[in-house]
Amino acid sequence: MLKNWTFPYTQCKAEQLFLDPGSYELEVWGASGGYYSSYSKRGLGGYSRGILTLRERTEVFVHVGSQGSDSSYGVGTQGCNGGGYATYNVRSGGGATDIRLKVDSLYSRVIVAGGGGGASDNTGDDGGHGGGLNGGDAGNYPPEAGKGGGQSTETTTCADGIKTNCPKGIFGYGGNATNYWAAGGGGGWFGGQHHTMN
Repeated sequence: MLKNWTFPYTQCKAEQLFLDPGSYELEVWGASGGYYSSYSKRGLGGYSRGILTLRERTEVFVHVGSQGSDSSYGVGTQGCNGGGYATYNVRSGGGATDIRLKVDSLYSRVIVAGGGGGASDNTGDDGGHGGGLNGGDAGNYPPEAGKGGGQSTETTTCADGIKTNCPKGIFGYGGNATNYWAAGGGGGWFGGQHHTMN
């Protein structure tokens, strides 16, 4: 008989379990970024799926990302598991969801779904959606929303996908906002950038 485990977000710490030898289907969904209003939407979390084959009994750590803050000044309430901080009048990034083997470390992750970027206060400044492979760019131009987290490479551009003069997402963490009206990037294997600096 097949066994199924489902892990909703409950707290900002790992869920631990042991898996016996065998093949397992893994599905993970990243958390969405913070929501601003009906005219500026949160970035949605990404999705990843894969098959894991274990040859020995293995300890597993499941980290479920949390949604970015829906209130101003997301400091201290950014998305658990790598969502970036926000500043005034914008929202923080959502956290990634991942599964780790044997050691509870960013380096032991075997599957990751990126978190969405936080929304800004301007019309169309939607947060970028999380990956999967690549995180999405934020809406509008110039965007003040955060870019979604991905897993293919470190993000080298800002949330608009063009400029490079902003705090970037790094391994495991979305970019933190450093000035007003700057939303946080989503967490991921590599986190998303936040918006273009003025």
